[in-house]
Amino acid sequence: MMPSFFRRPACPCVFGLFLVFCAGPSAAQPVWLEGGPDRGVSLEILKPDFAGADDATFASMGYYLSGRFPVRAGTHLVVELPVSHFGVEGRFSSRSETALGNPYLGFEIAPPGLPLWVEAGLRAPFATDNGGGFTGAVADIDRFGTFFPDVAALIGMLNYRYRRSSGFGLRLRGGASVLVNTDATELEDSEEVALHYLIQVWNRTGRYRLGGGVSGVVLATAEAFAFGKDSFHHVVLTGVLVLNRLQPGLSIQVPLDRDLRESVNAVFGVNLTVALD
Repeated sequence: MMPSFFRRPACPCVFGLFLVFCAGPSAAQPVWLEGGPDRGVSLEILKPDFAGADDATFASMGYYLSGRFPVRAGTHLVVELPVSHFGVEGRFSSRSETALGNPYLGFEIAPPGLPLWVEAGLRAPFATDNGGGFTGAVADIDRFGTFFPDVAALIGMLNYRYRRSSGFGLRLRGGASVLVNTDATELEDSEEVALHYLIQVWNRTGRYRLGGGVSGVVLATAEAFAFGKDSFHHVVLTGVLVLNRLQPGLSIQVPLDRDLRESVNAVFGVNLTVALD
């Protein structure tokens, strides 16, 4: 099923926003995990606490397998395969569905000597059109559009990182994703633009990395923009333990806007990054 915000009279394409952010951790890897390895793979599992859905199965989670690999100095290839499962076990009936999300392929580019890096990539329109994608769609707004069927996404992000010798750090992230409806009719939009932002702080103490912040998505091409309807925001707290090649971590996301809280109370995450250096 096509996301409802595509079902409006067609508007002009705005790929210029994508170019602005792309000129010059990635849109696929766990975005809140600061300071990962130069070469590694990560598995992130997100478990929503659904609002008013006590019959949801324990396996109703979003699963994200990603990898980050150096191509040359200052440039990394990033890939991700997302999968989502949603099931219910009622008193008289039950159902269970699993959906493949839109896989990601992109690059991180970090200019030498600067605390900046750029993410640029594409999500291919391979998402399965069934109810299994619901979990992944509400579990992580930072991966907006990952489980939309018949939707490709062009993604560009600019990141800034500030670090102090005490272990304190700050990260700012902003950019845009252009969502392209690959099955649009004449009465539907063929493109929509979502603006992304993230503000994150963290502290490193020995093997521990503790952090938190706020992030969100704003639908820039929404008609009659309404804050709660056309934007999504959440607070995230994270903790990572660095054990040589292994980096296990935990996270909790709490939605800030009313519409999102109607679907989930909170999202709990576990992740594991394995360094391949």
